[in-house]
Amino acid sequence: MLQQKQAGTFSVIDALSMTAPYQRFHRQSGTFSTDPVVITTSSQHSQYGFVGQQMQIPKSLADIFKQAGEEASLLGLPTESPHVGYEIPRFAAVGVTRLPRLHSARPRPAPRPQPEYRSYGAKAILPRSSRTGIFSMSEKEEQRLIYAVVVVKTLTGGLEQIVNWGLVHQVFHYKFDPNYCRHRWVFLRPKLGGTADKLQVEFQKLFLEAYESGEIPGIDFVEPEKYDWLGIVEWAERRLSQTNPLNGLPELPKSRQTLDKRFDVRHATEVYNIPREDFWVANVTHLRREELANSWTFARPLAGTTEPVQDDDDDLMLALSWVRANVITPDPVYDSNKAHEKLIKIEQLLPQALDHLLGAKIIRMENKGRQIPGRNYDISDSVLTMFKRQWDVRYLKKTAAFKKTIDEAFANDGKLTISYQATDAEMTAMTNLVAAGRAKVVPLLPEVNHTMGAPYPRLTKWGFTEGNYKTVHMDKSRLHFLLELHPTSTYIQGIPIAPIPSPPLSKQFPGELGPRLPLWTDIHGDLIKDYWQMTVMATLWLLAFRPGLKIQEICKSAYKGKLWDWEMEMFLAWAESAGLAKRLKYGGDDGPEADGWVVQEWWWLAFATE
Repeated sequence: MLQQKQAGTFSVIDALSMTAPYQRFHRQSGTFSTDPVVITTSSQHSQYGFVGQQMQIPKSLADIFKQAGEEASLLGLPTESPHVGYEIPRFAAVGVTRLPRLHSARPRPAPRPQPEYRSYGAKAILPRSSRTGIFSMSEKEEQRLIYAVVVVKTLTGGLEQIVNWGLVHQVFHYKFDPNYCRHRWVFLRPKLGGTADKLQVEFQKLFLEAYESGEIPGIDFVEPEKYDWLGIVEWAERRLSQTNPLNGLPELPKSRQTLDKRFDVRHATEVYNIPREDFWVANVTHLRREELANSWTFARPLAGTTEPVQDDDDDLMLALSWVRANVITPDPVYDSNKAHEKLIKIEQLLPQALDHLLGAKIIRMENKGRQIPGRNYDISDSVLTMFKRQWDVRYLKKTAAFKKTIDEAFANDGKLTISYQATDAEMTAMTNLVAAGRAKVVPLLPEVNHTMGAPYPRLTKWGFTEGNYKTVHMDKSRLHFLLELHPTSTYIQGIPIAPIPSPPLSKQFPGELGPRLPLWTDIHGDLIKDYWQMTVMATLWLLAFRPGLKIQEICKSAYKGKLWDWEMEMFLAWAESAGLAKRLKYGGDDGPEADGWVVQEWWWLAFATE
């Protein structure tokens, strides 16, 4: 629509610019076309009309009208001068009509290559299809795609590192279109990991040196498509062949002196493996699972070849445990005088211990930095979050209580009817009994009767719908049958692991001023029941659903460093003596980190005696 200018004059040139004639590329002819605009006028007033306005029309517009063969009523348009002003008493912009496309003489791009047909007898077969419908990338072409992306992103990506896929597909002589190259790169990128970034860093160094010496020609960033991208990619492949991460590990130096000079050789205390916590991430892709499985080192050090790592700052760990115990001690049992007598022994280490606990988010400061009488710190919420699992303490208590129900049913009736409304805790108890061979499940199936029309419940070769497939309208009770739990000859009445030993409250280390206090012990050396039950529940859940975890994996990965190795050793030693957990001993190594930990048969009765 024409708009009024401040000077009160309309120009067809302005109208043409406002309607923005656009260009289109024709794939079949390889040419560009432009849609010109025709403005028709009428003496009739309309809702778009403008009265008493002046309009300037160029001579070239009339030529366009004549060439296109359109009839345009311009109220006696003069064409002698380039621009002629014309006074229109009543002007209305009735409509805008697009003329036939006028093809420009722009250069035609190179045609796409045609596929090579392979004849087998009288039938011609195309190569293996891909996103383009014509070609698919070979392994060598995929490697070249990696180099092409690295080169193009480095030289033309800018700060945002955007890949110009139009330049990438030039490397393949237009064999693959940009969309296919982009989709293929999305597929290859997760497999590379950090290899592409390493290649880009190495290419930047080599390119700058070669560009400065004149080995590589300059790039015209105004028309980058005219640059020899295939040549620069091949040059990058040749120069990066020695240190190319895609070719595997670098070659070892020829002498030990060169090795010591170029590398920092360290003796590993254990075989390196990726954290096991990565295996248990819920939202992980199938490709990531394969990568984790292939990255795992199926090896172990020889027995006696490694030495356990000793803590260099034992006094600080003692101070950390005491400060934390002072923070978590419940108010009803807290004695400030006794706590002061104990903490005064480590007075010099208190600032360092507080900074460490605050930085690790084990404790937090209350009142936003204002000092008030009494204790100014509290346990951090992140510590409590680490111990929250799918189950809680009440779950195992219900499981242990159901063991008494099973004992009574076996003693009275010799069986237990499994309810359809059985809770998860009850199913956990029965599942563990069946898995250990202490009980078995006996189904009570209806009789087999193949007579058509016989009443249900029954089993028949005709199915549950009498010869038809309309299961939507079927009575679902036909699918129900009873299950009974029967004891085996190895079933044990009562609580086989009773009595459970008392929890360990402290541990004395050589050369320290006093015993270390674990998470479940207060500053006075007494048990904090809630923290103890929380530790038992969360750790047994980890060992039940993630068998084979080591102490360091439990503390650093599962508990995010909120529980220390030495107190986890205390807990697992107690769990082993109580019959709740055991350590796998394979390979003849009895070290604390030799093998992982798993639950024992009666782990689900941890709270049976309470």
